[in-house]
Amino acid sequence: MRDHPLARLWAKHLAAGFELELAGGLSSTAATLFARHSLELLAQLLDEAHRDHLAPSAAWRAAIHLGACKLIALRFGDPELTPDDLARELGISSRTLARVFAANHETIMRRVFEERLRQAARLLTAPEAAHRSVTDIAFACGFNDVSHFGRMFAARMDMTPSGWRRRRQ
Repeated sequence: MRDHPLARLWAKHLAAGFELELAGGLSSTAATLFARHSLELLAQLLDEAHRDHLAPSAAWRAAIHLGACKLIALRFGDPELTPDDLARELGISSRTLARVFAANHETIMRRVFEERLRQAARLLTAPEAAHRSVTDIAFACGFNDVSHFGRMFAARMDMTPSGWRRRRQ
């Protein structure tokens, strides 16, 4: 079972999560995602380990997609995050990762930007982040350009980041 691709993915997932926890702790959101993804990967691994035949490639693609989404949720604030980085951490090629996302009718970078926007929207209304500027939140969520952040946020949320903050307070 040690040579099973899901076993390797699960082991990498656990190691990365525990490293993050030891390095400074995971936020409650990240800890919840980590626990959920750990259990989902383990369940899939055990299910496939007890089958009499090889696991279908759909299950493998689902595990890769899950692992990539977990990494994106944990690293959305890194402005240097690329599909190549994600693929390398998952132990697959960039092209394979792109195909996995395409099978789910999305692209890797679209998923990264959606996560960044989701986290920015959350921070803009979070009481603990009320003292932070829109610019600070944009940079914390992995955007390099505040204008680009504003355009993307407005296109996704139908209002500017400042308007979102005012409306939600």
